Amino acid sequence: MIGLMLLGFSVLLAILSYFIKNSRSFLAGTAMLINGLATGVLFGYNPSVWSLIAAVFGFYQLFNLGRLVKSRLHSRHLKLAFYVGGLRLLALQILFVGLANLSSWSTQLEEYSILVLRVAQVSVAFLIMLAVVYRLYKSRPKNSTNFFSDTELPSISVLIPARFEDRELEEILHGIVANDYPKMEVIVLDDQSNSPRISEIVKGFAQKGVRFVEGGEIKENWLAKNQAYDVLASSASGEYLVFMGVDVRLGVDAIRSAVTYAKNNSVDMISILPSRFDGSFWQGFFSPLRYFRELIRPGFRLGGAPALSTMWLIRRDAYDSLGGMPAVARKVIPEQYFARQLNRQKKYAFVRTNSKMHISTAKTLKEQLATSKRVIYPSQHRRMEINAITNIAMLVFLFTPFLQLPHALYFGEWHNAILSGLAVLFLAISHMAIVTLTNPILWPMAVVNFPYLVLQEVVLSFSSMYSYEFGEVYWKGRTISQPVMQVIPHLPKIE
Repeated sequence: MIGLMLLGFSVLLAILSYFIKNSRSFLAGTAMLINGLATGVLFGYNPSVWSLIAAVFGFYQLFNLGRLVKSRLHSRHLKLAFYVGGLRLLALQILFVGLANLSSWSTQLEEYSILVLRVAQVSVAFLIMLAVVYRLYKSRPKNSTNFFSDTELPSISVLIPARFEDRELEEILHGIVANDYPKMEVIVLDDQSNSPRISEIVKGFAQKGVRFVEGGEIKENWLAKNQAYDVLASSASGEYLVFMGVDVRLGVDAIRSAVTYAKNNSVDMISILPSRFDGSFWQGFFSPLRYFRELIRPGFRLGGAPALSTMWLIRRDAYDSLGGMPAVARKVIPEQYFARQLNRQKKYAFVRTNSKMHISTAKTLKEQLATSKRVIYPSQHRRMEINAITNIAMLVFLFTPFLQLPHALYFGEWHNAILSGLAVLFLAISHMAIVTLTNPILWPMAVVNFPYLVLQEVVLSFSSMYSYEFGEVYWKGRTISQPVMQVIPHLPKIE
C-alpha cells in the first residue's frame, strides 16, 4: 500500500511539473526520487519475476521524468512523449505489480503463472523460428525465367554518398565498373569531406562512366544521408536507382542479376540481405543481431517487410510517386518507407545474396555497433515504452531460456527442462539459419553466442534510446539527433 501511495504521489508531482514550468526541474527531480523509492518498495515487498518486470517499467519511468528535467524537445513532442509514454509505462508497472500480488496469494497460482510463462517462451521461440525460416525461404533468389539482352535491359544509376572514405570508395568503384551492365551511370557525392582525394578518385574512373557531385550544407530538418541521396537522385537519369554505401562489395554479375530479378518478378524495389565480407572469429562472434531484427519484424504483409540499407534498387517512377527523399527527410531508415509502401502493392522483394547475385558488406564491428545504435530507437518510433517492452521481451523470451535449461537439468525439473530446451532449440535454429546463409564459415559459433548477442542487443537498444533522448547520435561525424527527435538546438557554451 505504501508503495502504491508513493507511486501515486510521484505521478501527481510529475503532472504538476509539466504545468508549473518555473519549478519544473525541482518537481520533476523530486518525482524521480519518489518514483524510484516507490519502485524499490513495491519490489522489496513482494520480490518475484512479475515484480521485477514492474520494477523495470518503473526504472524507465525515471527516464520519462528526466525528459522534463532535460527539456530538450519541442513542447508539442515533449507533451505527447511525456503523457502518452508515461501513462503506458505506469499502466504496465501497475499491471505487473498486480500479477505479482496475485501469484503471491498461493503457491499453486505462482507455479501456474510460471508454467504459463514457460509455455509462452516456447510459443514465441517457435513463432520466431517460423518467421525466420519463412522469410529466408521467401527471400531466396528465384531462377530467372527470362534473360534480357543488353538492349532490353533498362538504364540504371548507381548512387553512392561518400564522406572521409577514400580507400573504401576506390574499392567499391573497382567492383562496380567490373560489372558487365551495359547501360549504367555511377554518381558519387562527396558529402563535405573537405578533401580533394574523393574527387581525384572519381576522376580516375571518369572514362568508365563514373561522375562526381559535390554535396552542400545540410538543410534544416534533413538528415545528411537522406539529403545526399536526394541530391544523387536528382542528378540521376536511369530508369532504376541503385543506392549503396561504400562498404558494399559486388560480384561481377551482381547488378545485372539484381535488375533481372526485379524485372522477372515484376517488382519495383528490391533490397538485399548481404553476406559478411569479414570472416574473422571476433568480428563474427560480436556482430549485432541486425539481420535477426529485420527477419522477425512483425507482420508478414503490411508494414512488416524487411529492408536493409546495404544495397537497394528502386524503379525511378515508383520512387517519384512515393515522394522521393523529401517524404523521408528525417527518417533514419528511409528504405523502410519505400519497402513498406511498395510491399502493400506487392511490388517489393527482399532478396538474399547468392553466388550469382553476390553482394557482401565489409562493415567493421565498430561500424556495425554504431549502425545498431543509430537505427534501433527510430525503428521503435522513438517511444520509450516500446524500448522498455522490447528489452524486457528480449530478456524474457530470448535470453532467460538459456539460463533456465541448465538450472532445470541440475535440479531435475524435467518438465521445465523440456520446455526450456524446446525454446533454446527453436532460437538456436533461427540464429544458425541466418548465420549459415550470411557468414557460413562462422556457423558453429551460432550455437553458443546467441545469449551473449541478446544481452548485447539489450545494451545497444537502451543506449540508442538514451543517446537520442538525452545525448547525441552521430553519423559520419555529424549529429542526427536534432532532426530525428525534433530537439531544440542550442548554441555551444562560451568558455
